[in-house]
Amino acid sequence: MLRELLSKSPLTAIPMGTLLLFIILFVVLVIAVYGRRAAAWDPIAHLALEGEDDALPKEDPR
Repeated sequence: MLRELLSKSPLTAIPMGTLLLFIILFVVLVIAVYGRRAAAWDPIAHLALEGEDDALPKEDPR
């Protein structure tokens, strides 16, 4: 009885639609990330190293 109710219910379309949307978005993002050239990642890769000397406290040379 529950199987018949769920098979005819329009509410099962909502989870299936969101799953399809997630899969499409995931594939688009994977293509966008892996489609970039290495030169496009260089500025992003060096962000963590910029200004590193300024962030550390200076030691007192006594």
